[in-house]
Amino acid sequence: TVEKDKDPVAAAAEAVRRALAEAKAGRGRCVASVDSGEAIVRELTLPFKAEDQLRKTVTFELESQLHVAIDELVVDHFKTGETETGASVLAVAVPKKSITHKLKVLEAAGVDPLAIDLDMAALFATFEKTGAILADDSFLIVCGTSRFTKILLVEARKPRSLRTIRFSFPTKDDVAREADER
Repeated sequence: TVEKDKDPVAAAAEAVRRALAEAKAGRGRCVASVDSGEAIVRELTLPFKAEDQLRKTVTFELESQLHVAIDELVVDHFKTGETETGASVLAVAVPKKSITHKLKVLEAAGVDPLAIDLDMAALFATFEKTGAILADDSFLIVCGTSRFTKILLVEARKPRSLRTIRFSFPTKDDVAREADER
């Protein structure tokens, strides 16, 4: 929680320092994540397979589908599959101001992240690196936060689709409050 009169960046930086200290984690090798609820995600099919061609095309293709100026966004993609004539990608656009804010907080906490990843992509990578994905079977990774519920479809050991829903599961306090109101 942020104190009323405290600078939100300073308060968040203090929370990061405290969390790192409690976890006895260093500040050197860190990857930060961006909440996928802040991202615009689109599934695109493009007439190219080569990564360099996809990288050049994704931003252009995404621009026509967005209600935000493309120069206000950081755009990235993940290749999810190939067709006979091209490739399917998950294109992700995150407002630069969200990333800038995250970097200010981390800088104030003395943390210089090696990279910034989308939270659900980082969660998928964790599943993948720890061997939790054992077969090519399809499954969902579901993550609930205080603001969003995120659902990542995994098929053949690759992320295929990501949805973020403005819905959060009730907390114990919510449930208790509702019971008291009855």
